[in-house]
Amino acid sequence: SIERAARCTTGDHDLVVAERDGAIVAFITRMVAPSRGIDAIGTADKGSGAARMLVEVSRPWAGDQPLLGGPIPARNTVAHTFVTSCGYRASWVRYQYHRWLDEEPGGSG
Repeated sequence: SIERAARCTTGDHDLVVAERDGAIVAFITRMVAPSRGIDAIGTADKGSGAARMLVEVSRPWAGDQPLLGGPIPARNTVAHTFVTSCGYRASWVRYQYHRWLDEEPGGSG
């Protein structure tokens, strides 16, 4: 989460921001384990390229490890389109079942 990355004191997570005229225009959160990766991206200035630049400056941060991204839910087509444009490709897929807490067991309600 963004708060976890911003408050982290162990170095396991961090928050990187892009600013213009003193205002945050994009951010990413990064994790160290289990592999170096970006787990959240956001922008307040769509089309500015700020979020993409934060991805690019994170590649050297990953060192000799691949810079992973995600996980991203399959239904989030906007995120998939963005990360594809940054050169990412899906490396694995996991089916994760969940049910809404206000449903009756069996999905009848």
